Amino acid sequence: MIKQIRKPITPTWNSQKDVRYTGSFDIDSFTVEQHFAATLASAEIGMETEASQVCGSRLIIDMQGMT
Repeated sequence: MIKQIRKPITPTWNSQKDVRYTGSFDIDSFTVEQHFAATLASAEIGMETEASQVCGSRLIIDMQGMT
């Protein structure tokens, strides 16, 4: 008899924290405004997922050092 080993299935939105650091970018290639706009557009796309709509999401933008 072959014994089947099953791993428990855990949803990724509940078991892991998704942290993205967008503060490292080349200031000569993009302006601060372009970087900020891209960050907000990415956040809006991320909030469209079903897990984000059910569980919620947080966006923290640290603008320290940006001029």
